[in-house]
Amino acid sequence: MAMTEKKRKTDYAWQKKNYKRVGTKLYRGDAEAFEEWCREHNTSVNAALKEYVSQCLGRPLEKRSENKEAKDNEE
Repeated sequence: MAMTEKKRKTDYAWQKKNYKRVGTKLYRGDAEAFEEWCREHNTSVNAALKEYVSQCLGRPLEKRSENKEAKDNEE
């Protein structure tokens, strides 16, 4: 079923409030080597970077719980 325009706007507003995108630029060769490393380790680039951030912070990354998601959808 297609997402309604209202739902799309609500989801976008929630993401804008709760997420922040972090990025970097790498030389093509380094980026390709990292992508290859991820393939060899059966993980995505995003998952590998999230794992590294978690290690740097010394704690698991925050996750949205099902209860919070249901509460947010009620608002």
